[in-house]
Amino acid sequence: MNLRTGISKTKESKPSIMRSKLAWTFGILCIYFALLSIPLFGFPGSIYYLDDPLSLFRVISASRLGSLAEFGILPIVLSIVIFQILIGLRLIKVDFTKKEDRKLYAIGTKVLAIVLTIAFALVFSFSGIYGEGISIISKLIILVQLLAAGFVIILMDELLQRGYGLGSGTSLFILASVCYNIFKGMLSLHQETLSGFMWYEGSILAFFQGIGRGDLLTPFYNPYKTYDFVDFLLLFVVFAIVIYFISIKIEIPAQSKKDDIPTRYPIRSLYTFYVPVILSSILFATLGFISTLISGSSPRGFFGIFFPPYGPEKIVQKPSLVVGYIIMMILFCGIFSRIWYITAGMDSLSVAKQFLNKDMLIPGFREDPKIVQKYLNQYIPTAAWLGGFFIGFLASIADFLGPLGTGTGVLVAICIIREYYDIIYSKL
Repeated sequence: MNLRTGISKTKESKPSIMRSKLAWTFGILCIYFALLSIPLFGFPGSIYYLDDPLSLFRVISASRLGSLAEFGILPIVLSIVIFQILIGLRLIKVDFTKKEDRKLYAIGTKVLAIVLTIAFALVFSFSGIYGEGISIISKLIILVQLLAAGFVIILMDELLQRGYGLGSGTSLFILASVCYNIFKGMLSLHQETLSGFMWYEGSILAFFQGIGRGDLLTPFYNPYKTYDFVDFLLLFVVFAIVIYFISIKIEIPAQSKKDDIPTRYPIRSLYTFYVPVILSSILFATLGFISTLISGSSPRGFFGIFFPPYGPEKIVQKPSLVVGYIIMMILFCGIFSRIWYITAGMDSLSVAKQFLNKDMLIPGFREDPKIVQKYLNQYIPTAAWLGGFFIGFLASIADFLGPLGTGTGVLVAICIIREYYDIIYSKL
C-alpha cells in the first residue's frame, strides 16, 4: 500500500540491493515486535483487566493494548481513509498523473497521520482508558511514550515507502501483528479457569493439557475459552479459501515489441487485493472507538452493524447484525476498491502507459495509450468493483468463522505474504 514510488536507481548489483532491503526490513520488523511487546510504563494493574475500545480491530490495526504500539498503524491508515473519502466526495481534487499532486497527497496523509497520533495519544492518556486514580505525572509519562512510539512507527513506514526495505510499513506491521497473535493464540502461557480447572490460554498447549487430563472437549471447543482448538483448525480453512480465490485471474493476450514473443498480462480477480479490507476495517474501528467514547459501552444500534458477532450462539441470536455487517463490509470494500485503484495508479490509462513503457503491446491494437486504455476498460473497472465486493464478502465470512488472528487479519496476512513473494521473486 505504498503512497509513492521507491528510491532512485542505483548502480549496485541486484543481490547487494536485495541484501540491503532485507536487512532494513528485518531491522524495522524487530523494532516493531519490540514496540508490540514492551508495556507502557506508568499505569498500575494488568492489561487483562482493562476495557479495550479497539479490541475487535487490534490485529488489523497492528496494535496491542497497553503496549508502546498502542495505536499501531491506525493513524497512518485512518489518514489515508479520510483522504480517500474526501477524494470520493470530490471535496478535494487530486490528479495522480501529476507528480506534484502525488507529492502533496503523500505529504498531506503523513501530516494528518501525525495529527491523529497526537489526538489518539491525548485521548488514551487522559480519558481513563488505563484505569482511574492515575496521577497527572503518570498520564504525562504515558502521553510521551505514546507520542514517541507513534512517531517512530510513522518514520519506519516512511523508510519502507521510500524503498529502503521491501513492501510498505502498513503491510509489514499487519503481517507482524497477525503472526504475533496467531502464535499467542497457539502458545500463550497465560491461564484461565474453565470447568473448575486452570487451562493454558494457548489452544495447542490447552489441547495437550486436555489429553493429559482425559478431557478433550473443553480445549477443543468452548465458547468461554479465549482460544480453542477449533479456532486453530479454522485458521487452515480460511487459508485454503483465500489462497484459492487470490489465484483466480484474467489473462490478457500480449506480446513483446522486441522479439514478438506472445505472452499474457494477468489481471487479478481481487484487483485491489487486501487494501479495501484494511481501509474498511480501520474506518469501522474508528466508528466503534467514537461510539464507545460517547456511550461508555460497546457499540450498539446503528454502530453495532459495523462489528461482527463472534461465535455460533451470537450469530444465531443476532441475524440482523450478521446481515448488516456483511452488507457494510461488501459496500465499503467496493467503494474503497473503486477509489483506491484510481489513486494508486491502477486505472486503465496508468496500466496502459506502464504496458507500453515495458515495450509490450496488445495484438491488433496500435501503440497508443488511449486505445489500449479503451481495451483495458473492458476489464479493470469491473475487476476493481467486483474484486472489492468479493474481498469484502470473504472478509466478513472469515470474521464469522473466527480463526486465530481473526478472520480479517488472517485474510490480509495471506494476501501480504503473497505480495512479498511477488516482490522478492521480481527482484531476483
